[in-house]
Amino acid sequence: MKKFKIVIIIYIFSLLIGYPYKINAYEEPSDEIIEDNKVEYRSIDDLLKELKEERKLINQQKLDEINQKKLEKQNQDGGVSEEAPVPETPKPKKDSENEYIPKLIVRLRGKHSPKYLCSYELLITDDTKEIELSKDIISNYSLLMKKPSLKVRPGEIINFEFVPNCKSLNAYIWDEENDLLKEIKVKRGCIEVPNIDKKIVVIIQGNFSNGYIKYGIVLDIRK
Repeated sequence: MKKFKIVIIIYIFSLLIGYPYKINAYEEPSDEIIEDNKVEYRSIDDLLKELKEERKLINQQKLDEINQKKLEKQNQDGGVSEEAPVPETPKPKKDSENEYIPKLIVRLRGKHSPKYLCSYELLITDDTKEIELSKDIISNYSLLMKKPSLKVRPGEIINFEFVPNCKSLNAYIWDEENDLLKEIKVKRGCIEVPNIDKKIVVIIQGNFSNGYIKYGIVLDIRK
């Protein structure tokens, strides 16, 4: 029995002596161990990319929630979604008065300005109706004299033209003292400034097939 124990001890001892590795408590860890235990730090680009993906996912979730709420509201309203009508931009109302008013062009020394057209009186007639348009100022001599005047000299030629063209044209000087209109000569749409030295009101009348129009113009005649 003693011999058997001795043999076992010798066998175990021989195994220990033949073991190929050394056990060293102070031996540094190998490169493989260091590599396995190494902490990996992520780059900024990777972090930004991940943050962008997360934000995209959050936005998509919010959009899905909004669509879901819309769908639920449609179901509550009977399953039909009617968009609120978009209010139309109000179109400017066409001045019905201007539809009928012929325009008067006043030319002096080759130039034209509409600011001297003080007022008008318009009468349009046809088989079914009669339209009369007037600005009160044309019947008020004092108010007309306060309006901008066209400065002219005696003997100058003033040309008048209606758009659209009229059949005939008449011109009158308003005689304030006698409260009447004195007709003056018109040749090819032109009048000659009378030889006086004062302000006067001239009424230009265009005659059309369905009515007439009168414009009041103040002339400041200076010798």
